[in-house]
Amino acid sequence: MKFKTLGSIALTILLVSGFSGCSSDGDKVDTTALGYQTIADDGTITYVDYTGATRQAAPTPGDAEYHTGVGYGNTLFDSAENKCQNCHNELYDTWEGSMHGKSWSDPIFQSKYRDYLRVQLAKIGEDNTNKTGVNGITGTVYDEATFKSASQVCVKCHAPGAFYAGDVNITVSQIAGAATTMDNAALNTLKTEHELSGNNGEGKIAVIASSKSANAIYKATFQIGHEANREGINCAFCHSIETPRLMGLGHDGDKYTLAKDLRVGPHGPAKAAAGSDLIYNDSARDADMNKFFRLIGPEKYHNNSSADAHTPKEAVDFDEGKLVDGRYTMASKDINGTDGKTHFTGGPFYGPYGVTGLKNENESDDTNRTANPNFHYDSQTSFNHFGDQGKALCLSCHQRS
Repeated sequence: MKFKTLGSIALTILLVSGFSGCSSDGDKVDTTALGYQTIADDGTITYVDYTGATRQAAPTPGDAEYHTGVGYGNTLFDSAENKCQNCHNELYDTWEGSMHGKSWSDPIFQSKYRDYLRVQLAKIGEDNTNKTGVNGITGTVYDEATFKSASQVCVKCHAPGAFYAGDVNITVSQIAGAATTMDNAALNTLKTEHELSGNNGEGKIAVIASSKSANAIYKATFQIGHEANREGINCAFCHSIETPRLMGLGHDGDKYTLAKDLRVGPHGPAKAAAGSDLIYNDSARDADMNKFFRLIGPEKYHNNSSADAHTPKEAVDFDEGKLVDGRYTMASKDINGTDGKTHFTGGPFYGPYGVTGLKNENESDDTNRTANPNFHYDSQTSFNHFGDQGKALCLSCHQRS
């Protein structure tokens, strides 16, 4: 083993502990000092944290980062456990014990989420085509594709990194027919045989439900693939939120253009048609604002088959190229890279005025990210999206009308 000063906490060591590694004898070392490190043969760093306990960190900043990507098994953000805590011990501990830190893993939520999946699964086969909404847009037939979309509603807030990256694997299969004649004992037998709670080491959830409309028993599985996305609402996600939408800031002329029909439930008639504008109003009772509050989570500017996760920053129209409606935008992630660079991780992260880091800590990636900051955020102005628009930001998840 050997000893090393970790650059990210070296200043803390000097300020809090002093130069404890040296003495008049020249060979005394305080192994209990804050930040004192031992490096194992595999390069793993064990260091003393602010409580006097020891933690383990990856050998280099690069080893603590993830390559970004979209689709199942990928993330667009860094891990609080692998990366953030090793510079911000106390903040990490506060987050880990919070409801944000438990937003996905909390057993009560997991139980309610399984109930929600069962309710949605039981709707397969329901036909709402006889119900008409605005512009004559009728309801639809609830099919497997509808279920796969509806099953991600909770994920938008409870595991937003998974939703934004498209890191979900959902399957639907019919496991039995003649549901209307099956008694409760037989249904419970199938439930015992097929259902999984999500606490199986892989985070896999499986539920079954009886659909009267289809007269069948269906099984659905749901899984988030990347470990960082199963951290729930982690540090990196909140620090990459960029622009709260439709809050009278002058963006887009104080309007929000819908990318999709806004429906009553997943397969009901339309309340507002795709392409229509919702206009900002100070009153939440306003019809347009009430519709807007039905949207939750982040906007997506990419599909899961592409290697593109850009957030457009046009001076006038933030909605160009949007694929999914949401209440805020996210930091740009150029997965393809620029200038021949292809190593992009979850950073840089955004603070209240814009980008806080223009270069990745991994030495192999020296890409200049000066084009990434949102030009609407300037530390010289009074605008601050946490201070001035905190209501809009928090209500993206904490209110649904």
